[in-house]
Amino acid sequence: MLATVGLLVIASGFVLDFPNFNQGRDTMQWANIIHAVGHWG
Repeated sequence: MLATVGLLVIASGFVLDFPNFNQGRDTMQWANIIHAVGHWG
């Protein structure tokens, strides 16, 4: 469980750190939510 959440936080962090790869606004919003929930839990 911890490894899965860790991978989600890493993946969403990359999406948030590199916004120049044609992500849409909705993708960035979902990445922000997933990243925040992963850190909170």
